[in-house]
Formats: sequence, structure tokens, C-alpha cells
Amino acid sequence: MWVAYGALNWQEKDYKVKQQANTSVAKQHTAKVIELVLIRLYSLRSQVIHGVATWNCNANRSQLNDGVNLLSQRVSIIVEVMMDNPQALWGAANYPLLE
Repeated sequence: MWVAYGALNWQEKDYKVKQQANTSVAKQHTAKVIELVLIRLYSLRSQVIHGVATWNCNANRSQLNDGVNLLSQRVSIIVEVMMDNPQALWGAANYPLLE
């Protein structure tokens, strides 16, 4: 029962996110589209790192390959922008320096 309940919540959330993405694209809200893409990339990253739904199976393979291709083309650009703008607030560090 718990698995079915969790799957149902996930399907509802997935449907809402797809609607939000479609609306954002239609309204040309680029920042929102990028945000949604990055959230999905983070989910795929978590699946790979933690072995959820991707270990030794075909689940999410096409999405995973698309994500790898997208990031491999853009990570260096993102890092360069961040390095060129040290005064910008990029958010709190996930792993702050410990003294």
C-alpha cells in the first residue's frame, strides 16, 4: 500500500511539473523553465549517486543521457560565469569551510 501511495503522489507531482513547464514555455518564462530543468537534473543526479531506479536497468536512461549531454556542454560555462563574478551571491555553500 505504501509503495502505491508514494507512486501516486509522484505521478501527481510529475503531472503538475509538466503542466508548469508547458505553461512557462508558452509564456516564454525562461528563468522558470531553466529552474525546472535544473530541478530535474538534480533528481537524475540523486538517482545516479544513490542508485535509485538506475542501477543495472533501463529506467530513465534516455533522460539520464540527455542530462549528461546537457551538463557536459554547459558546466564549464557556468563555472566560468561564476568565477568571473565573485561578487555575485550564488546562494549558501552546501559544504561550508570548517575551521
